[in-house]
Amino acid sequence: MINLLTIEAKEKLVRDWHLRQLVVSLGLVVILFLVAATFNVALWLNFNIQKQPLISQLSLGQDSPFVSGQEATKVKDQISQLIKWWSNENWSELIVKIKKVQPTTTKINQIAGTLSEKDGTLNMVITGQTTNRQDLVKFVDDLSLDNSFSKVDLPIESLLIASNGQFTINLTVKNND
Repeated sequence: MINLLTIEAKEKLVRDWHLRQLVVSLGLVVILFLVAATFNVALWLNFNIQKQPLISQLSLGQDSPFVSGQEATKVKDQISQLIKWWSNENWSELIVKIKKVQPTTTKINQIAGTLSEKDGTLNMVITGQTTNRQDLVKFVDDLSLDNSFSKVDLPIESLLIASNGQFTINLTVKNND
């Protein structure tokens, strides 16, 4: 088939086609931006509307709509007891001390703490996995040497390698009183 268009006409036709593609692409981007902006503004307004009552409840010390009055009081009491008995800075120091003596062959999965209401002692439980029983025993010995813990207990079940190297260490934290 013979093309009767000149080279200049062909170039103009290609430029016009590229220009139309650019305009359509920019138009789609603008439309997507407007849709996203509309949804974000709606979410922001909804967030601010819901935030105001919660902030006023918390500042006035009222109960949360998610927790009943008795549960909220119990949680507040427990938190205030923990804060009085053991400050937040010391928690992070304990975790750093545990991490310092942790062997490379052990992996700590969880550190949990409970405050006993009977005698006011803080008990911690460290659970994890190990690939070397001797390193686990050394880990327990190093924790026992630390002055922060009054009792370090490694149950005999944790020494059995047949249990996939899973271990549990029970710690009693010294009271600062």
